[in-house]
Amino acid sequence: MLNKTTKLFVVWLQINFVSIKIKNDGINMFKKLLVCLCVLNLCVINAVNAEIRLPTTEVLNSKVLAEEREIRIQLPTQYNVNTEQSYPVLYLLDGSSNLSHTTGTLDFLVGYGQAPQLIIVAITHKKRSLELTPTHLPDKEFPTGGGDKFLDFIEQELMPHIDKKYRTAPFNLIAGHSLGGLLVMHAMSTRPNLFQAHFAYSPSLFWDNKVVIKQTQKFLSTAESFDNFLYVNMGNEGIERADENGLAMRNGVIDLTKQLNASSPKGFHYKSDLFEQENHQTTPIIGQFHAYRSLYPNWELPWQSFESGLTKIKAHYQMLTQRYGYQITPFKNKINEAGYFQLTEKNNVSEAVKLFELNIENFPECANCYDSLADGYEKQGKLTKALAMLDKAKSYSENSASEMDMITKHIKRVEDLLLTLDK
Repeated sequence: MLNKTTKLFVVWLQINFVSIKIKNDGINMFKKLLVCLCVLNLCVINAVNAEIRLPTTEVLNSKVLAEEREIRIQLPTQYNVNTEQSYPVLYLLDGSSNLSHTTGTLDFLVGYGQAPQLIIVAITHKKRSLELTPTHLPDKEFPTGGGDKFLDFIEQELMPHIDKKYRTAPFNLIAGHSLGGLLVMHAMSTRPNLFQAHFAYSPSLFWDNKVVIKQTQKFLSTAESFDNFLYVNMGNEGIERADENGLAMRNGVIDLTKQLNASSPKGFHYKSDLFEQENHQTTPIIGQFHAYRSLYPNWELPWQSFESGLTKIKAHYQMLTQRYGYQITPFKNKINEAGYFQLTEKNNVSEAVKLFELNIENFPECANCYDSLADGYEKQGKLTKALAMLDKAKSYSENSASEMDMITKHIKRVEDLLLTLDK
């Protein structure tokens, strides 16, 4: 069964093949094809991200913080559809101001296959200066030094709550800006196993005589191995306003990058950016995109693997599993698309059947997966096996009227073919 997105994708493939074959029809035709491709690509993205959803708000009664804390949960677009799949979790500091652009950037990259879907847990703050600073400064007019207690809340209460309530994969990310970025880097060097990826946007590295950058440099210089990821950026801090704090922030990132370029722990991946055209307020917006892309540079299934079939597709997901340290199952819709590509474009029915069978192996309660395998068996002439798969599809259908109608029509078609053969 080809869903809306898959049908658009097949059309996209067909036009791509046409554009490759046309050699002498002139540049104007080629330009028209490029326009068509752009339009179709946008259609595919819109189809993938068509579901508009709002975050849900929860209130936790924290014993660690001795108060109620509000969090906002943004689930992946397909969370309630792909019920067999688990997702990494991004814990987002300053969640009330950063959730919208964080979600939007991720959704766009997910639509293009450039990043995985994530559960985003946006944390709001009651006393930001207290919760995001790792050390207490008695001369400040505002509360400070509650960073470790706040990390205790995340580790001991928030994470267990999220893991219990939602389908989470064992890969956690944390992102923060300014003082939030400071706490992100503090967490990395003091609780190195709590998160597997850290995003720090314009971290306030001037804090307490640069205590966090010093401890980060010491930690990274003494660790023999550290299977983790850090993205850190800085805007024009220290350039337009060359005050002591701005210079400390900028030079901290520059010095850390030099250190890591010279020597870094085994297994540690990092990326640092200096955006001289950005200011302190805009670095989390541009940084979010670069952080995702740097953490997931090879997430997209290469065209060569897609075209080649099962062996190379499985190898790609095995590579991702090894890189990120948890089992990454080949994506159901992508495998379905690859199966229909083999079935309709390459007429390689046996390879298509293998791909459809892989989906059933990974998603044994997926009605559409059984329907797709029935298409493969039907084209092989194995009509009895096709009917058996359609019975499975019917049994696992979630009472969607359109889905049941498609399965019923498919059953009727195969039964008619069997009757024809009996005659």
